[in-house]
Amino acid sequence: MSPYLWYGLLYLSGPDTSVLAEGASAASLSTPQLDVADPRAVRLTSMEQTVRDIHWTVGVLLTFLLYIIASVASWRLVETVRRSVGFAGSRERTIWLIEAIVLFALAVSTAINAPGLATETLRAIAMDDGWYALRGNAQGQLIATLIGAFAVAAIVSVYWSRSAALPASLALLASMLLITFIVIRAISLHAVDQLVFMRIAGVTISSIFEAAGIIVILMLVLWRTVMLRRRR
Repeated sequence: MSPYLWYGLLYLSGPDTSVLAEGASAASLSTPQLDVADPRAVRLTSMEQTVRDIHWTVGVLLTFLLYIIASVASWRLVETVRRSVGFAGSRERTIWLIEAIVLFALAVSTAINAPGLATETLRAIAMDDGWYALRGNAQGQLIATLIGAFAVAAIVSVYWSRSAALPASLALLASMLLITFIVIRAISLHAVDQLVFMRIAGVTISSIFEAAGIIVILMLVLWRTVMLRRRR
Protein backbone atom coordinates (compact mmCIF):
# COMPACT_ATOMS: atom_id res chain seq x y z
CA MET A 1 0.00 0.00 0.00
CA SER A 2 1.27 3.47 -0.80
CA PRO A 3 2.52 5.27 2.35
CA TYR A 4 0.50 8.35 1.32
CA LEU A 5 -2.72 6.31 1.25
CA TRP A 6 -1.78 4.66 4.55
CA TYR A 7 -1.39 7.96 6.40
CA GLY A 8 -4.56 9.30 4.80
CA LEU A 9 -6.48 6.31 6.21
CA LEU A 10 -4.86 6.83 9.59
CA TYR A 11 -6.19 10.38 9.67
CA LEU A 12 -9.76 9.44 8.72
CA SER A 13 -9.90 6.71 11.37
CA GLY A 14 -7.90 8.53 14.03
CA PRO A 15 -9.17 10.59 17.01
CA ASP A 16 -10.57 14.05 16.51
CA THR A 17 -8.25 16.82 17.68
CA SER A 18 -11.09 18.19 19.83
CA VAL A 19 -10.85 15.23 22.20
CA LEU A 20 -7.11 14.93 22.55
CA ALA A 21 -5.69 14.97 26.05
CA GLU A 22 -4.28 18.32 27.10
CA GLY A 23 -0.79 18.89 25.78
CA ALA A 24 -0.94 16.06 23.24
CA SER A 25 -0.83 16.68 19.52
CA ALA A 26 -3.01 15.11 16.87
CA ALA A 27 -0.01 13.72 15.02
CA SER A 28 1.38 11.96 18.10
CA LEU A 29 -1.88 10.02 18.64
CA SER A 30 -3.05 9.29 15.12
CA THR A 31 0.26 8.56 13.38
CA PRO A 32 3.62 6.98 14.22
CA GLN A 33 6.37 9.31 15.35
CA LEU A 34 8.26 10.58 12.31
CA ASP A 35 11.80 11.83 12.02
CA VAL A 36 11.36 15.47 11.02
CA ALA A 37 14.90 15.45 9.62
CA ASP A 38 13.80 12.89 7.02
CA PRO A 39 12.43 14.68 3.90
CA ARG A 40 10.07 11.77 3.29
CA ALA A 41 8.64 12.16 6.81
CA VAL A 42 8.12 15.86 6.20
CA ARG A 43 6.26 15.11 2.95
CA LEU A 44 4.00 12.62 4.75
CA THR A 45 3.25 15.07 7.55
CA SER A 46 2.41 17.75 5.00
CA MET A 47 0.06 15.36 3.21
CA GLU A 48 -1.70 14.50 6.47
CA GLN A 49 -2.27 18.20 7.17
CA THR A 50 -3.61 18.70 3.65
CA VAL A 51 -6.09 15.83 4.08
CA ARG A 52 -7.15 17.27 7.45
CA ASP A 53 -7.66 20.76 5.98
CA ILE A 54 -9.71 19.46 3.04
CA HIS A 55 -11.87 17.30 5.33
CA TRP A 56 -12.52 20.25 7.68
CA THR A 57 -13.18 22.71 4.86
CA VAL A 58 -15.71 20.44 3.15
CA GLY A 59 -17.50 19.77 6.44
CA VAL A 60 -17.75 23.46 7.30
CA LEU A 61 -18.89 24.34 3.79
CA LEU A 62 -21.66 21.74 3.75
CA THR A 63 -22.91 22.77 7.20
CA PHE A 64 -22.77 26.45 6.24
CA LEU A 65 -24.76 25.82 3.04
CA LEU A 66 -27.39 23.81 4.93
CA TYR A 67 -27.86 26.69 7.38
CA ILE A 68 -28.15 29.24 4.56
CA ILE A 69 -30.64 27.13 2.59
CA ALA A 70 -32.80 26.56 5.68
CA SER A 71 -32.60 30.25 6.61
CA VAL A 72 -33.67 31.43 3.15
CA ALA A 73 -36.48 28.87 3.06
CA SER A 74 -37.74 30.08 6.46
CA TRP A 75 -37.57 33.70 5.32
CA ARG A 76 -39.61 32.96 2.19
CA LEU A 77 -42.15 31.04 4.25
CA VAL A 78 -42.86 34.19 6.28
CA GLU A 79 -44.29 35.85 3.17
CA THR A 80 -46.12 32.68 2.12
CA VAL A 81 -47.87 32.53 5.50
CA ARG A 82 -48.78 36.21 5.26
CA ARG A 83 -50.44 35.76 1.86
CA SER A 84 -52.18 32.50 2.73
CA VAL A 85 -53.30 32.99 6.34
CA GLY A 86 -53.31 36.76 6.80
CA PHE A 87 -53.50 38.36 10.25
CA ALA A 88 -54.43 35.03 11.87
CA GLY A 89 -50.95 33.75 11.08
CA SER A 90 -49.04 36.56 12.81
CA ARG A 91 -47.60 34.30 15.50
CA GLU A 92 -46.59 31.70 12.95
CA ARG A 93 -44.89 34.39 10.86
CA THR A 94 -42.97 35.44 13.95
CA ILE A 95 -41.79 31.88 14.49
CA TRP A 96 -40.52 31.49 10.92
CA LEU A 97 -38.85 34.89 11.11
CA ILE A 98 -37.09 33.80 14.29
CA GLU A 99 -36.04 30.61 12.52
CA ALA A 100 -34.60 32.55 9.58
CA ILE A 101 -32.59 34.85 11.86
CA VAL A 102 -31.34 32.05 14.13
CA LEU A 103 -30.30 29.84 11.21
CA PHE A 104 -28.46 32.71 9.54
CA ALA A 105 -26.67 33.50 12.82
CA LEU A 106 -25.65 29.84 13.11
CA ALA A 107 -24.35 29.94 9.52
CA VAL A 108 -22.14 32.91 10.41
CA SER A 109 -21.07 31.14 13.60
CA THR A 110 -20.09 28.09 11.57
CA ALA A 111 -18.15 30.17 9.04
CA ILE A 112 -16.02 31.90 11.68
CA ASN A 113 -15.91 28.89 14.03
CA ALA A 114 -17.37 30.95 16.88
CA PRO A 115 -17.90 27.95 19.23
CA GLY A 116 -14.28 26.89 18.77
CA LEU A 117 -13.03 30.41 19.42
CA ALA A 118 -15.19 30.64 22.54
CA THR A 119 -13.86 27.29 23.78
CA GLU A 120 -10.25 28.36 23.29
CA THR A 121 -10.87 31.72 24.97
CA LEU A 122 -12.46 30.12 28.04
CA ARG A 123 -9.68 27.53 28.18
CA ALA A 124 -7.07 30.28 28.18
CA ILE A 125 -8.94 32.13 30.93
CA ALA A 126 -9.15 28.96 33.02
CA MET A 127 -5.43 28.36 32.64
CA ASP A 128 -4.55 31.96 33.50
CA ASP A 129 -6.82 31.94 36.59
CA GLY A 130 -5.47 28.59 37.78
CA TRP A 131 -8.70 26.56 37.83
CA TYR A 132 -8.21 24.69 34.56
CA ALA A 133 -7.50 21.40 36.37
CA LEU A 134 -10.81 21.74 38.24
CA ARG A 135 -12.90 22.70 35.21
CA GLY A 136 -14.75 19.36 35.09
CA ASN A 137 -17.19 20.21 37.87
CA ALA A 138 -17.93 23.66 36.45
CA GLN A 139 -18.47 22.22 32.96
CA GLY A 140 -20.79 19.52 34.30
CA GLN A 141 -22.86 22.03 36.26
CA LEU A 142 -23.10 24.31 33.23
CA ILE A 143 -24.26 21.47 31.00
CA ALA A 144 -26.89 20.45 33.56
CA THR A 145 -28.08 24.06 33.73
CA LEU A 146 -28.34 24.25 29.94
CA ILE A 147 -30.37 21.04 29.77
CA GLY A 148 -32.71 22.38 32.45
CA ALA A 149 -33.02 25.71 30.62
CA PHE A 150 -33.83 23.87 27.40
CA ALA A 151 -36.59 21.88 29.14
CA VAL A 152 -38.16 25.06 30.52
CA ALA A 153 -37.83 26.89 27.19
CA ALA A 154 -39.37 23.94 25.36
CA ILE A 155 -42.44 23.98 27.62
CA VAL A 156 -42.83 27.74 27.26
CA SER A 157 -42.42 27.62 23.47
CA VAL A 158 -44.99 24.84 23.10
CA TYR A 159 -47.51 26.90 25.06
CA TRP A 160 -46.65 30.14 23.22
CA SER A 161 -46.87 28.54 19.76
CA ARG A 162 -50.01 26.50 20.44
CA SER A 163 -52.01 28.62 17.99
CA ALA A 164 -49.46 28.17 15.20
CA ALA A 165 -49.28 25.29 12.73
CA LEU A 166 -47.60 22.10 13.95
CA PRO A 167 -44.54 22.43 11.65
CA ALA A 168 -43.81 25.88 13.11
CA SER A 169 -43.94 24.61 16.71
CA LEU A 170 -41.74 21.63 15.86
CA ALA A 171 -39.23 23.85 14.04
CA LEU A 172 -38.99 26.10 17.09
CA LEU A 173 -38.27 23.11 19.31
CA ALA A 174 -35.74 21.71 16.83
CA SER A 175 -33.81 24.98 16.66
CA MET A 176 -33.68 25.26 20.46
CA LEU A 177 -32.39 21.69 20.70
CA LEU A 178 -29.79 22.41 18.03
CA ILE A 179 -28.55 25.54 19.83
CA THR A 180 -28.40 23.64 23.13
CA PHE A 181 -26.33 20.91 21.51
CA ILE A 182 -23.91 23.40 19.93
CA VAL A 183 -23.38 25.20 23.25
CA ILE A 184 -22.88 21.92 25.15
CA ARG A 185 -20.36 20.85 22.52
CA ALA A 186 -18.53 24.18 22.90
CA ILE A 187 -18.27 23.68 26.68
CA SER A 188 -15.99 20.77 25.76
CA LEU A 189 -16.48 18.45 28.74
CA HIS A 190 -14.07 15.59 28.06
CA ALA A 191 -16.65 12.83 28.55
CA VAL A 192 -19.04 14.58 26.14
CA ASP A 193 -16.27 15.18 23.61
CA GLN A 194 -15.39 11.49 23.59
CA LEU A 195 -18.97 10.71 22.58
CA VAL A 196 -19.83 13.47 20.10
CA PHE A 197 -16.49 13.31 18.28
CA MET A 198 -16.59 9.57 17.69
CA ARG A 199 -16.43 8.82 13.97
CA ILE A 200 -18.84 6.82 11.84
CA ALA A 201 -17.50 6.20 8.32
CA GLY A 202 -15.06 9.06 8.85
CA VAL A 203 -17.74 11.54 9.99
CA THR A 204 -18.11 12.65 13.61
CA ILE A 205 -21.35 12.09 15.50
CA SER A 206 -21.29 15.81 16.21
CA SER A 207 -21.41 16.66 12.50
CA ILE A 208 -24.12 14.08 11.86
CA PHE A 209 -26.32 15.42 14.68
CA GLU A 210 -25.88 19.04 13.62
CA ALA A 211 -26.61 18.31 9.96
CA ALA A 212 -29.62 16.20 10.93
CA GLY A 213 -31.01 19.06 13.03
CA ILE A 214 -30.75 21.50 10.13
CA ILE A 215 -32.33 19.02 7.71
CA VAL A 216 -35.22 18.43 10.11
CA ILE A 217 -35.92 22.18 10.25
CA LEU A 218 -35.68 22.41 6.47
CA MET A 219 -38.12 19.51 6.05
CA LEU A 220 -40.56 21.22 8.43
CA VAL A 221 -40.33 24.39 6.34
CA LEU A 222 -41.05 22.42 3.17
CA TRP A 223 -43.91 20.56 4.87
CA ARG A 224 -45.56 23.82 5.89
CA THR A 225 -45.03 25.28 2.42
CA VAL A 226 -46.77 22.32 0.81
CA MET A 227 -49.66 22.58 3.31
CA LEU A 228 -50.22 26.24 2.42
CA ARG A 229 -50.06 25.65 -1.31
CA ARG A 230 -52.70 22.95 -1.07
CA ARG A 231 -55.06 25.42 0.60
CA ARG A 232 -55.07 27.70 -2.44
